[in-house]
Amino acid sequence: MVLVVLVLFQYFRHSTEEEFSAGDATMTVAVMGGTGSQGKGVIDALLASTGTNRKIEIRTMTRNNSSLEAKALMARGVQVLSGSVGDERALARFMDGVTHVFAVTFSDFEQGRELASGKLLAKVIERTDSVSSVVFSGGQRTGIDVLDTKSKIEDEMRTVFASQRSLSHLRRVLFLHSSFFYENLLTKVGTKRVFSLDDGSVLFKAPLPKDISIPMVSSYDIGRAAAYAFLHPEELEPYSRIDSTTVQNGALTVPPIRLVGQVADGDTFVKHFSALTGKVARYEPSGASRETLAKQLPPKEAAALELMYQWFEKMAHQAIEGEADMTLCRQVFPDIVRNVSEWMKEGKSKILDLINNNNNNTK
Repeated sequence: MVLVVLVLFQYFRHSTEEEFSAGDATMTVAVMGGTGSQGKGVIDALLASTGTNRKIEIRTMTRNNSSLEAKALMARGVQVLSGSVGDERALARFMDGVTHVFAVTFSDFEQGRELASGKLLAKVIERTDSVSSVVFSGGQRTGIDVLDTKSKIEDEMRTVFASQRSLSHLRRVLFLHSSFFYENLLTKVGTKRVFSLDDGSVLFKAPLPKDISIPMVSSYDIGRAAAYAFLHPEELEPYSRIDSTTVQNGALTVPPIRLVGQVADGDTFVKHFSALTGKVARYEPSGASRETLAKQLPPKEAAALELMYQWFEKMAHQAIEGEADMTLCRQVFPDIVRNVSEWMKEGKSKILDLINNNNNNTK
């Protein structure tokens, strides 16, 4: 009799949760990095989905809520709080009453600060009983310590979210792994990588070696995929639903999803650009040595990215794996994760503006 009661309790509890997640109850979504590309992807997708059967409240946090980006979000109805992800009190206030969390951390290559903020985020989510769903935007493990901070944060979350305290309120945790960003073939840390030349042609110049095809994705689409997971939880059941059965050796076992829009190289990127614009274009690798990268980037980031590009060259099998991941993304996130051509078509004006700004500077 006791067993029957427990089974019925679990059934009705999960039924209620399904109605809350996919029905007409209010979703209060905390978006980390709301002024960045991934955060904007989440916010844009959620605002576009708001309908009569679902009320969505969105909040984000920034160190400067008087910035133009913050004010633009406020004008769209997003609550923008002032604070830092490294401040436990500010983070607890930010999470208070939240039901869904988009979690992303930002690489600073300091080998400490990002990891500390990720661990703090997991801790605050664990003790915030209102949170039922989390999407963490992380990355594939490389085996290179300075590049694997997000993997370490994912490990921490898998352990923390397997606790009894977490399982008492968390129902879904989705781990998304990003690929090389399309955007990194255009700009990085404010530096241009695409230029208009005197003869009217266009030059793409980035550290990615010319003859290497790797999995790529738009950083903006990572946010769109997270929003889709919040809005359509039933579609992500095999990858996000957690309970005591998805815990092994004290950690969550739900599989990650690697987001891939297309497996491509620099020449593929250029080919799609020429087809879209009619402009003659070529791709030229700028070199991925620390010395070359240091001309555009801070020393620690240049050193880390040198290792990243070396890793790309060694991971020849990732193109095959990327094709499989791309097929999965098409199935799980329909019309969300775009290929190069789709991404370029939607962002054509921004790309052309970037090219036309400060012409003829190919350094």
